[in-house]
Amino acid sequence: MHFKKMKNLIFIRFEKGEEILSSLQNFCSEQKITAGFFTGIGAVNEATLGLYDISENKYYSQTLNDMFEITSLNGNISVMDGKSYIHAHAMLGRKDLSVIGGHLNKAVVSATAELVLIIEPDEEIRRYFDKEIGLNLFDF
Repeated sequence: MHFKKMKNLIFIRFEKGEEILSSLQNFCSEQKITAGFFTGIGAVNEATLGLYDISENKYYSQTLNDMFEITSLNGNISVMDGKSYIHAHAMLGRKDLSVIGGHLNKAVVSATAELVLIIEPDEEIRRYFDKEIGLNLFDF
């Protein structure tokens, strides 16, 4: 991973073979980023996408191994239990130009991936687990 920081923006380039979310979480922990938003593009050859079924309070996920273009990667950065918390969703394009998407659990870079983080260095957004909904929500 390589990055360049400019005021409240951080541009990140991930290398081939890097797992985006774990690398981003480590980066946010090291840089003490506790509130932010990101968007990105790139290419991956392994991704785990999920969908939360509110009626069952259960995540369904599927790991896919193929060539994908990240047509959209969005998410936010907060803190839960004292650790950086990354919440991301992605749309992935296939060779036939069809698109799939959902909650992103894992993404391994096949060529490169680029993210832009917008951070608020003097603030912290925390999360808590909501038992009724079954999700980790913003705690304001």
